[in-house]
Amino acid sequence: ARLLFQRFLAAAPKHPKADEARAQLTQLDAQLGPDKGAPASRPATPSGGAIPEHDGAANDDVGQLNPFGQAIARAMAAVRVRDPKAAEAAFREALTIQPEDAGAIAGLAEALYQQERIDEATPLAEKAYGIDPTHGQARWIYGLVMIKSGKNIKKALEAWQALQRDDPEFAEQLGITRTLDAVKNIQSGQK
Repeated sequence: ARLLFQRFLAAAPKHPKADEARAQLTQLDAQLGPDKGAPASRPATPSGGAIPEHDGAANDDVGQLNPFGQAIARAMAAVRVRDPKAAEAAFREALTIQPEDAGAIAGLAEALYQQERIDEATPLAEKAYGIDPTHGQARWIYGLVMIKSGKNIKKALEAWQALQRDDPEFAEQLGITRTLDAVKNIQSGQK
C-alpha cells in the first residue's frame, strides 16, 4: 500500500485524492515505522522454505499481510471510496486482533465521526490520543471530535498545535493550519 501511494503521489501530486493518499501514507508510517525501502530481492533461506521469523506458511511471500494488516487494508480501501460503514466494520475487525492500536482506534473514531455518531467517536478519539498522543491521526481525530462535541476544546487545539509543529505538511493538508490561524485571529480580536 505504501509503495502504491508513493507512486501515485509521484505521478499526480496535485490530484484531488493526493491529500487522502498523503494522509494514508502518514498512517502507514505511524503504524509500520519509517519506510526503509523495499529490498532488492527476496532473501534466500538455507532450507529454501519460509524465513523463520515469518508466521506464514512455507509458500507464502514475506510481504503477505497478516490478518490485522488485511483488516487495515480493507478499512483503508473503504476510506478511499468514502464508505464509512465499511471502514467502521474493517477497523472493528482489526481491533479484535490488536485492541490497543492507536491508528486503528483513531480510524474507527473517524469512521464514526463521518457517520455523525459523535457520541460513539468521542471515547475512541480520547482512547487513541491517550495511547499515543504523538500519533498524527490520533491527534487529528482527537481535535476534530472534541471540537465537534464541544468537549476539551483547549486540549483539542493543543493536539492540533502539536501536530502542526511536528508535521506541518500533514497539518496543512488537513486544514489544521487554517483553522488554528482563524482561532488565533478570533482570540486576538477578543483581547
